[in-house]
Amino acid sequence: ALVQIRRVYHRRLGVLVLERSEHVLERRGRRGASFHGLPGALRFPLVVEAQQLLAELDRSKVDKAMVFAGAINECTNEALLKEITPYKGRLFGVGSVSPNGPKSYRPARATLERWLKRGDLRAIKFYLGYEPFYPNDNRLRPYLRLLQKYDRPAIFHSGDVYNVVKGAKLKYAHALHVDDLASEMPDLKIIIAHLGSPWIIDAAQ
Repeated sequence: ALVQIRRVYHRRLGVLVLERSEHVLERRGRRGASFHGLPGALRFPLVVEAQQLLAELDRSKVDKAMVFAGAINECTNEALLKEITPYKGRLFGVGSVSPNGPKSYRPARATLERWLKRGDLRAIKFYLGYEPFYPNDNRLRPYLRLLQKYDRPAIFHSGDVYNVVKGAKLKYAHALHVDDLASEMPDLKIIIAHLGSPWIIDAAQ
């Protein structure tokens, strides 16, 4: 399933605005009401086609949206790019790397560099907490160096995790762990997603 967590660009304010999550699923003949084990009671639609997402952007007078890949979303970078390529200029890809995941979620360095160089991917997100690794994990360094080379941000999930996602552990998602990486790679652009909530003060410090 191709799942998208939407951060939208507000044309008049010139800032990124976090709106409700949207999910775009590949056609597999089955329309499920689950998202990696999450219950259907969550307050967002679980199945939204890409054209529906674009229609909602139009209704909301929003020009552009960031579209996220990730193992937790069951969406490879390749699947993401295939989905958004027809909508270049409106939907922008945020790739993902899962050091503990299958090979399909660990792109080759040359492949990632090509995507970054061409602008196919505008950032890479790392799902700390949902996967057991820290921001300064040595396995991430080749990817982080590429992000630094092409002046693209590394986005780290931080803060709370859905406890219904099997294996999710808070200790990996505390924003303070980003400090080690920031000290070691001061020129890398880093985004601490969700402001480390509920540890917002820690994230700010």
